[in-house]
Amino acid sequence: MTIEDRLRATTEAVTEAMHPVRPLDLRSSAAAAPAPAKYRLPRRRARWSGWLIPLAAAMAVIAVAATLVAVRSIPGAGPGSPPAPASPLSGGVPRYYVAAGLMGRNGAPTQNAALADVSTGKQLATFSPPRNMFFVYIAAAADDATFVLLAGPLGPPKAGQPSYIWYVLRLPPGAPQRAKLTRVPIAALAADTSVIGLAVSPDGRTLAALFQVTSHVGGKKAAAYHLMMRTYSLATGQALRTWSEPDGPLSPTGPGTFSVSWLNDGRTLAFAAATRTAPQGIYFLNTASPGSSLTADSRPVPSPPAGRACGSLLLTADGKVAVCGGSAPNPSKCAKGQMDVTAYSVATGKLERVLYRYRGRCEPDGTVNLIWAGSGPVAVGAVFVGSAKENRIGLMTPGKFTPLPIVSLASAYDPGSIAF
Repeated sequence: MTIEDRLRATTEAVTEAMHPVRPLDLRSSAAAAPAPAKYRLPRRRARWSGWLIPLAAAMAVIAVAATLVAVRSIPGAGPGSPPAPASPLSGGVPRYYVAAGLMGRNGAPTQNAALADVSTGKQLATFSPPRNMFFVYIAAAADDATFVLLAGPLGPPKAGQPSYIWYVLRLPPGAPQRAKLTRVPIAALAADTSVIGLAVSPDGRTLAALFQVTSHVGGKKAAAYHLMMRTYSLATGQALRTWSEPDGPLSPTGPGTFSVSWLNDGRTLAFAAATRTAPQGIYFLNTASPGSSLTADSRPVPSPPAGRACGSLLLTADGKVAVCGGSAPNPSKCAKGQMDVTAYSVATGKLERVLYRYRGRCEPDGTVNLIWAGSGPVAVGAVFVGSAKENRIGLMTPGKFTPLPIVSLASAYDPGSIAF
């Protein structure tokens, strides 16, 4: 399921949310029954392009309306709160995160993003996008002090309105609550170019953006799509390198929420793509090598087996392990025992370990959205099952699940709406 597919599936809900608020009637769902709302994966639809519906805001509407997220909000202090003690979490989990798609006091989604402490859930600062815009994507550097936030309009931009506005957020040492957004003057994108993934270099100096570029063959309505990668200086906004190949075999799709990440060597980008023969795959791009061809200058690496459906996939920062968030593939059985999080070797493509397996009560369906993956046997993910009472977010290590007090979002807790 690509970001495009998920966003298209939310369009109708976003449009409906723009109407005057009326009493929520969960019985109008496909189930037509007063039972608790259930999490359902959006159905696949035809590919589309152009402008990008804000991810956090769009998914917020559905999640609030259908009560998808049952993670409770932790009553934290406001923007002036002092920093919390050092995080006691193991496995290299970052101390801070930034999340968009927050739920307001009335349960409706807000435009703001929040900086919060992972171990306590306290909000240390909040940030507002420009008027009539939402934060549509967030990415974090491995230094746990640098974040990039991308703001965009809900729907096609109006005349004179920019399609995207880019910001960098740097946390002052010892005083994260004083962090402020700084606009990055990145040039406007062409109308046929959409952002599908962001990654920040480990040193926090460079941004990598993965784009989907749309073209029309022979002037016909049928569209073709290809990938483009570009790096930018976060100090100046200047474009540094571009890799593209419109006629190449790589197309913008791939496993789950994973699109692009920066490995901790500081020079290798990993991205997800598909070809005519492989519906999903991981590729490594060496940004230190010459060249501008995304196909010729990248190399495929082993991915989880073709028979293994990853609704969500993340690559560890060392590039050695692919972590797969699975779903319950057989709806006639319980999600219990079916839904899991597994780690595969990038060198061999073989299963290395199971990080999590749902052992809750019997539910008809379920999925795991991965948020962060460490180089050791550890990941952070959000678990969604048929009953909202069973939904949870936490730290996953072999044989153990530790709930985390992550601030309540109205989104689905995936890369893009939250970043560690």
